[in-house]
Amino acid sequence: MIRLRRLRIPALSAALVVASLLGCHPSTATSVSGLPPADPNLDPSRLVVNAPLHMCGRWWNREPLPNGRWIVADVLFATTLTEPSDRPQNKHEARVRSRGATILHTFQFPAYRIRILSDSVPSLADYDFVAVFEVADLSRYDWKMLVSYSPGRPFDLHDEQRLVSLGGKITARWLALNALAGVLPDRSFSALRSEKNVRIVQASAPFCPD
Repeated sequence: MIRLRRLRIPALSAALVVASLLGCHPSTATSVSGLPPADPNLDPSRLVVNAPLHMCGRWWNREPLPNGRWIVADVLFATTLTEPSDRPQNKHEARVRSRGATILHTFQFPAYRIRILSDSVPSLADYDFVAVFEVADLSRYDWKMLVSYSPGRPFDLHDEQRLVSLGGKITARWLALNALAGVLPDRSFSALRSEKNVRIVQASAPFCPD
């Protein structure tokens, strides 16, 4: 276990999360009356990794957005070891709605795609448990993730091929932890969780260094 300020997350998550915050910084998508159809393509080349917009109490590597702008963003809630990692909780929904945001999509982990005023983003992500991400492509719902496998049964080529067949991409192999880090479409999380050798699949949590 590694303590990150007020939140405890599995050591495996903490080991991979720094890498999860690297990447491009696409522009924030503007608001729309409705989302386009989700892209069903499972070709890993189609994966889109969104950059952090606001986390750890500040705008992340960018100037603040102008006030009064409606945007579409993804919000991820970090969880404790006793909380479910496969869906948001009622308290997460309440926090989003209390900021005047509209929920457009619920992920298969503690996250939503939302429509929110730029003014409300800092108050939504004003502490370590919440991170808001830009949305580069409204038709994609991909997320950095980690999958750990059952003790005594190391992951093998079959496990790697299965992850790729679900539209995922492997970014790191953690042999000592019997885990893979990568990117996976939201709709494939449940399929990967159903694999016999899989112990847990979770979205990468935000890391706020002290």
